[in-house]
Amino acid sequence: MASSQSSVHEESEKECFCGLKCKVKTSWTENNPERRFYSFPNYKTVGKSSCKYFDWYEPKMTDRERNIIVGFMRKTTKLENEIKYVRGKEK
Repeated sequence: MASSQSSVHEESEKECFCGLKCKVKTSWTENNPERRFYSFPNYKTVGKSSCKYFDWYEPKMTDRERNIIVGFMRKTTKLENEIKYVRGKEK
């Protein structure tokens, strides 16, 4: 991340390289706004060593989310095909 702007949300079942439970945090950087990630629980804690564990938090999509995305993809493909058709007729 460009800078270390983040907020902590919850503890997870995922463990860092030291065997400690990771924290799920949210990035507030310009490159990754609102993107969640797993972080070493003692990150930036004075007097604690850090294993520098990091991994993006990518929860499984719900059926609803999947259906919405697939629907958008179908509509996009349909519109792209219509644009190609119209441009082909203009030539």
